[in-house]
Amino acid sequence: MMKLDVAVQAFDMQDISNRRFMYNPKTGILVLGQQYGKTRGLPGSHADDLAQAGIKNGFDDFVRGWVGTGKNYPAGIIHFAPNVDAQNISLFNRAFDTLEMFQRNGALPDTVVRGFGRQWEQALSEVLYPAHNERISNQEESMEIQNITAEDLRRMEDKEGLVLQGCGGDPGEWVQGINDLLAQKGILLEGTTFTHVSVFQNEGLTCLLFPFEDVKLDIGKLAMWRLQTHDTFGGTWLSDYIDNRLGHEPAQEAPGKPDCPLIGQDGNIFNLVGIASRTLKTHGMPEQAKEMADRVFSCDSYHKALCIIGEYVNITSADREAGRPHSIRQQLKNNKAPETAAPKKAAKEPER
Repeated sequence: MMKLDVAVQAFDMQDISNRRFMYNPKTGILVLGQQYGKTRGLPGSHADDLAQAGIKNGFDDFVRGWVGTGKNYPAGIIHFAPNVDAQNISLFNRAFDTLEMFQRNGALPDTVVRGFGRQWEQALSEVLYPAHNERISNQEESMEIQNITAEDLRRMEDKEGLVLQGCGGDPGEWVQGINDLLAQKGILLEGTTFTHVSVFQNEGLTCLLFPFEDVKLDIGKLAMWRLQTHDTFGGTWLSDYIDNRLGHEPAQEAPGKPDCPLIGQDGNIFNLVGIASRTLKTHGMPEQAKEMADRVFSCDSYHKALCIIGEYVNITSADREAGRPHSIRQQLKNNKAPETAAPKKAAKEPER
């Protein structure tokens, strides 16, 4: 006997051999009876199971039936008992909600649905997504796969998706296969599929990016699937991939201000701007030189002009130039060995 709140608890229908089920879509409470075959006979009824689960009211809100897998139903079977009449709108809608609940918990597209609507048996995919087959046949036509670069990925920091690594071969076949696999696992919901996928190369691997836009996902199941298949697909969230495999592009450092010997120069503002501009251009900063000149000549005071110049260059004294390296000729001239005084002649010794 199991009583689950499927809003916060999950199970795998593929683990069930044969159990009664009772599900209330309003409350999200699912009661699963004893596993038939592991107990002698089949005692009790759906009503007895509800009583044992502590359900004391709202019995008519529960949709009832049998669920299980195995033998002639490898993908499982959901058997409504009593049958769900399509004319009974209330019951039909609750039964449809029940099928969606099972689909989120392990039911597969090929799971057989019995006693629902006008057909005795039909595949779950035919019930939930009547246009399933037509959509699959047209999926390749609507699929868009684009090549991107690592730089493109870095600009996707505000987005999320799933990156699969080591996807050599035909990207279209990969996308189709992943879509089918995730649909079977109940991860892709409401018939949505990945149709806009990107392929890129990094670290010698072909990788696929499945963005989460325009698809409906059971993100909890996807997270579990990603961990379980990591050795096979190398699945990584896009945000983690950018941080761990690409790193953030280092911000370009603003060029430092060059020294400019203005102190001691002619204080005419045009002269000072000319010296500062030449200094900036010498240091490969012509744009800053033009910007500085434009700002200086548009300001309204000498003091402000000096402050603006100081934003672009380090104002130094012209006297400091003496400490700067000179030209090669000047260095040779300066390094010329100074003449040394002739040694004093020793006093003449008296002749012997």
